[in-house]
Amino acid sequence: MTGNGRSALITGGAGGIGQAIAACLSRQGYRVYLLDVNPEVSRVADTMSTWARQVQGRVVDIADESPLVDAARWCLAQEGRACDVLVNCAGISPKGNGGPIALPDISTEQWDRVHRVNVTAPFILCRELIPPMAEQGYGRVVNIVSRAARMYVPVSGVDYHSSKTALMGLTRALAGTYGSRGVTVNSVAPGRIETAMATATDPQLLAETMKMIPAGRFGKPAEIGALVAFLASEAAGYVNGACLDINGGIYMT
Repeated sequence: MTGNGRSALITGGAGGIGQAIAACLSRQGYRVYLLDVNPEVSRVADTMSTWARQVQGRVVDIADESPLVDAARWCLAQEGRACDVLVNCAGISPKGNGGPIALPDISTEQWDRVHRVNVTAPFILCRELIPPMAEQGYGRVVNIVSRAARMYVPVSGVDYHSSKTALMGLTRALAGTYGSRGVTVNSVAPGRIETAMATATDPQLLAETMKMIPAGRFGKPAEIGALVAFLASEAAGYVNGACLDINGGIYMT
């Protein structure tokens, strides 16, 4: 698989999974644009630029529509054409004492922000970037959902479950709408992955989760990166509207 000089926009580019996806795509020759609310995204981009073809980072709070739209249009302006690949990787899962926040304690403000980051931002980016993809007759969208979009996960709150399930619905609707125009839209549902978000969880809950994983370990960000790189490639042209589970066997279909 090779990027053939194509471009990719990745949200959550400063996080563990986002960085791994960026690294995989960069190694395959993609020009990569990273968005993240964390200022570290600039350092990540600079570091990758020492060996990658082209990586640029931009600090954006994707919960805020105006700067997010600006970032999408910045990417299009940099390319002078459609962005070939969109990876919606950014996500938040608020915790309280290492576990999910109980329903009575979830404020409307928290609920709204979780949904703005986890599903509204992907919608906005799809709205901005998919039409140019369709016009050129080629595009790939990969939405990072979660095991929580497939089943009940005790370490995640109801706001997170709801937002990731909604993102799966968005994936299916867009796949059906744009599949005939060369644009595929798929989702990836990771299980427990070795990231900062995972380490913020109560150790006892993590231990209980580990016992349920047939693989006997947590996943690695690079494993997510490799799967996303496949979905972003021409080789995955007949994969559309799918949700690919990568969880060590804790959830099987």
